[in-house]
Amino acid sequence: MKPSIEYTKQEKANEESLKLSYDLFKHITTLNTGTLLILITFLEKLFQNPSWKFLVSVSFVSFIISIIFSIVIMFFLAQGIADFGELEKIETKIARWSFIISIVFFIIGIFSFVLFALVNFNK
Repeated sequence: MKPSIEYTKQEKANEESLKLSYDLFKHITTLNTGTLLILITFLEKLFQNPSWKFLVSVSFVSFIISIIFSIVIMFFLAQGIADFGELEKIETKIARWSFIISIVFFIIGIFSFVLFALVNFNK
């Protein structure tokens, strides 16, 4: 007979929180990737001579940075789930900074992309 592991309510809540956070960053990674593909399509098909080209670079780099840091945080969240819903102090710091960086660069990327599209659609 296998020994059963009993979780406390707090451990269950921690584990569920980590799982939800993991899903959030999985979706952010998907949105980043999809937006990059849309951006590439816009450049090829819609804008022959676009204005404010630097916004494309800002968007592209921002989405790539957001993807990288989303993957980093997903790694630490998966490790936390494996460790019964707990992260070490250093892992928590890395995860927190990865969260902030990923979200900030995602917002910068979206803002640059929308601004680029608005400027060039109204030409």
